[in-house]
Amino acid sequence: MSVCFCSPKNIYGKRLLIRYMNTLYLDKLLNFRSKISDVIAPLITGNIHLTNLPFHANMGDGLIWRGTEDLIASTGKKVLTRSSFLSFQFNKINSQDIIILNGGGSFGDVWPMIMDFFINVIKKYPENRIILLPQSAWYDNLTEISKHSDILSAHRDLHLIARDKYSFDLFSNHFSSNNIYLTPDMAFAINPNRLRKWQNLDKKSGVLYLKRIDKEWNPATQIFIKNSVVSDWPTLTSPTYIEKCYFSLLNRTMFSIGHSIVSDSLYWPWVELSARLMILNRFLDRGAEFLSDFKYIVTTRLHVLILATLLGIETKYIDNTTKKLSAYANTWLSDFKNITPYES
Repeated sequence: MSVCFCSPKNIYGKRLLIRYMNTLYLDKLLNFRSKISDVIAPLITGNIHLTNLPFHANMGDGLIWRGTEDLIASTGKKVLTRSSFLSFQFNKINSQDIIILNGGGSFGDVWPMIMDFFINVIKKYPENRIILLPQSAWYDNLTEISKHSDILSAHRDLHLIARDKYSFDLFSNHFSSNNIYLTPDMAFAINPNRLRKWQNLDKKSGVLYLKRIDKEWNPATQIFIKNSVVSDWPTLTSPTYIEKCYFSLLNRTMFSIGHSIVSDSLYWPWVELSARLMILNRFLDRGAEFLSDFKYIVTTRLHVLILATLLGIETKYIDNTTKKLSAYANTWLSDFKNITPYES
C-alpha cells in the first residue's frame, strides 16, 4: 500500500525526524562545551586576573569573551581584574592567583603587539599559573618561533591551548616544554541558554557574503555572489550611532592615554565597565540577530562560521591569510553537513 507524502502519519514522522536531527545537532554543540570545560576548568585553581580582553568592535572576539566568562562562572572562582592588552597594569599579584589570557587568533607574528604582550606577561610573572585560552597560531617569519619558544619554555606553569590541530601541532613541536592542549574555540563555551532564542528560527531567504575588512583578508579569494549582502560584522561596517561614538572615543584614547598614575586610576576602570556593557553583554545578541536574517552565509571570518554553526545556519567558508577557517573546520566541523568549504 502506498502512503501519501502529505498524509498525517507521514507528516508526524517527518516532524519526529526533524526533532531527532535537531537533537543530534545540539548534542554535538554541547559536546564541544564539555570538551572545553573538561580541559580548562581543572586548570583554574585560584582567583583570576583575566586579560587580553577585546575592548574593540570585532564581534568575534566578543563571542570569545562571552564564552570565557560563562566558563569561569561555572568554576565558582572570582575574577579579580579584567583588562585588555593595553590596560593590564603589571602590578604585583598573589602567587596563588591565576592569569588567564583570553583566546583568539593572535599567537605568532601576525599581531605583534598582542604577542609582545603575552611575552611580557609570561616574563613578568614566573611564579603564577598562566593559561592561554584557545588560540590559532601562525608565523609568517618562522625564525620568530625559536625566539618565542626560548622565552616561554622558562615558565614552569604555562598552559597553551590550541583551538585547531595545526596550532596544536605547532605548539607540540616548538613549545613542548610547556603544557599543551587542544579544545574548541571559547565561543562554544557560551551558556546554551543565551543561544536558544536564536536557534532553529525560520531563516529569511537572503544570502550573506561576510567579507572581512582587515589585513587578514586575502584579496585572491574575492568572489561575487549575485543578490547577496556584502558586509563585515555590523559593528565594523555599519555601527549604530552609540557604537560609533563609543568605539571612536575608545580608539582615539586607548593608544594615547599613557600610563600615568592619574590616567590609569581615572580612565581604565571606565573602559573596563563600559566594555562589559557595550561588548560582553550585547555582542552575542547583535551578532545572532545579524546572522539570523540570512538563510545562507559565505564567510571569511572564523567567528561568523562559529556563530552560524551554533545557530544552525548553512555556511560555506573561505580562508583568511592564516588559513584558520579551514584549520578549525577540519579539526572540529567535518561532520556538520551544513558547514562546508566554498567552491566557486
